Amino acid sequence: MTQKITDDAVRYAAFSGDDEASRFVACSDDFSVQIWASGTGKVAFIFEGHEETVYRARFSSDGRRVVSCSDDGTAKVWNTSNGNLVTEFSGHSRENAVYCCNFSPDDLVVVSSSEDGTIRVWDSSSGVLKFSCEPAHDASVLSCVFSPDNRRIASASEDCTLKVWSAVDGSLIHTYDGHAATVNDCAFSPDGKSLVSASNDHTVRIWDGLGRESWTRTLKKKTTHYPMLCCAYSTDFIAAGGADSYIEVWNSLDFQHLFTLSGHMGWVHSCNFSASGNRLISSSVDGHVKIWDPTGKVGRDNGPSFSRRFGLHLHSSTYSLLAQDTRTSKLKVWSGDDDKWEVPTGNGEIKSWCFGSHGSLIAVGYVSGEVEVFETKGSSLVRFDDHTDKIRHCMFSPSGNHLVTCSDDKTHRLWDIEGKKLVNSIESDTKRANKACCIFNHSPRVVSATFTGEIKIWSASVNVVDAHDDSVTSVAVSSDDSTIASVSVDREVKVWSSSGSLLHHFSGHRDVVRSCTFAVSGRYLASGSDDGQIKIWNLESGRQEGACTGHEGWIVGIRFSNDDSKLVSIDKNCIRWFSKSGEFLQSYHLKGQFPKAVLVNDAFTAFFTIDDSGFSYCLQRV
Repeated sequence: MTQKITDDAVRYAAFSGDDEASRFVACSDDFSVQIWASGTGKVAFIFEGHEETVYRARFSSDGRRVVSCSDDGTAKVWNTSNGNLVTEFSGHSRENAVYCCNFSPDDLVVVSSSEDGTIRVWDSSSGVLKFSCEPAHDASVLSCVFSPDNRRIASASEDCTLKVWSAVDGSLIHTYDGHAATVNDCAFSPDGKSLVSASNDHTVRIWDGLGRESWTRTLKKKTTHYPMLCCAYSTDFIAAGGADSYIEVWNSLDFQHLFTLSGHMGWVHSCNFSASGNRLISSSVDGHVKIWDPTGKVGRDNGPSFSRRFGLHLHSSTYSLLAQDTRTSKLKVWSGDDDKWEVPTGNGEIKSWCFGSHGSLIAVGYVSGEVEVFETKGSSLVRFDDHTDKIRHCMFSPSGNHLVTCSDDKTHRLWDIEGKKLVNSIESDTKRANKACCIFNHSPRVVSATFTGEIKIWSASVNVVDAHDDSVTSVAVSSDDSTIASVSVDREVKVWSSSGSLLHHFSGHRDVVRSCTFAVSGRYLASGSDDGQIKIWNLESGRQEGACTGHEGWIVGIRFSNDDSKLVSIDKNCIRWFSKSGEFLQSYHLKGQFPKAVLVNDAFTAFFTIDDSGFSYCLQRV
């Protein structure tokens, strides 16, 4: 079952414990707490009273009350029969969010945890504070939960630790170290003997729930490179949801991975089992709550979910997408008419890929260090095996005759596709080669960057330019090949001749400059910074032409229209359109976050990207 709750993120959803999965409570970024009937999809109550995002809402074990907590610094208890407020806990600092709250198994007390690093235990009826753990952690406490026997409390924190406390007096029983990043959630097993945790270090771990031993076990899962945001434990299953929009399910007896549930279109903020363990409920940034059969017999979505790294060829009225289906790890081409073709990469683990020659060629870089070029919807043309480590980046020349690759073996290499040979290889002095590189439009030359501030202009020979005081984050070449742009962690923007002579040095960004692009005419350059600004530089006058504001930092891509009059840009979750002078025109917010690029057709009417949830967007400006 899927239920749309709100247009905002749903932070938490949980079943009522008094009857089998017939009701659930959900809370969201719209400040509300709602009770829904699972079978009919109707709202029973909407509790309004919080003034900011509500992070958690849980039923009491008898189902007569709901406790909720919010970014407004409070936790509240509500009557589920009439919707009235029963009591409010206001001992946490109003300036700090209360991230978690839970009833004890006997419903007599409530535990809450806060951004202020404390854990507090309250009388659930009177609201009187019984005791507090101060400081409980060295950073925000994101999760707190009672053991089933009511004797212990487990907590998870941004300080990368998991702790177990006495539920009687708040004394510390044990601290678990082992996670390498924020621990987002934790849950006890039904017998209280084990504890599961989910972390930004991409792992889900099992611990001794009694607080006696420091042993830990990391659960194996399908994907390894996304933060895990929530977890749940039942008699038969363990579930965990992540920033990749998936829910992983394991057997709770032998900890073997069983399957992956997909269907959400963004971060999975919560997952919880029903009292019997026969149903699993989840909530997401996509505004939906889903109810699943944890056995996997129903509710599984077999549709593709794309990786954020993609290649795209935009035709006049449709497109071809080259991306990895993260469910199967296969590289495929999807066409606008829903036609699909799997690239015949065999069993090799792929790391990078790109389109070339107007979509007629595909290059694939493997973890083994090999590089292979295919005809689109055809066979392999050539395979190079000179690299000795994984290929992080690859790019065709506009003609498709040459390919540049960037590898963890510290080298960039330029390949002649027609001649099936290596043109040149240059080595980096750092641990791996910088991915910032591009090929000239009309000649087989490359400009590549280093982490030490250099740019290198090369083909058969190499010209090294000492360009910046820190790592170069992006380089670009003008359409006529006459000029090169480079931007850096040092916040500077520089323009060079094709031979490496400095033409312009622009300053003014307040943070790392991460992206740059030339206008098609070559008269303008746009640079995007983590300060949220795009600056437009006039290369004829050597002055700033305009500035585009409104982005929330980390601008990862910018493109001009062919007539130089407009540009499109993308940050961690929003696409924005501007005029060249900086006037804001339009925006589109993604469901997920952290896209890697935005691609545009020649008419500047179609725009394409993929977010971290694997959801693809093909937008048409009207």
